[in-house]
Amino acid sequence: KTMAYHIKKTSALDSSKTVYFTGDAVWKDDITQRKLYSSESDANAQIANPDGKNGGFTGCTIVSE
Repeated sequence: KTMAYHIKKTSALDSSKTVYFTGDAVWKDDITQRKLYSSESDANAQIANPDGKNGGFTGCTIVSE
């Protein structure tokens, strides 16, 4: 079975909650709605911030499933 990866971080609004990236700059606390990546490099490409305009991923973690 191929590993899948997702991106998570602590909610900025409620530090007791974990939120998961669902795509299109949306984060939700429902893990079933998380966006899955087929490789860690794909997930890393999503969170890259070379021009400073992708700050929504600050503090996030890539998780293998």
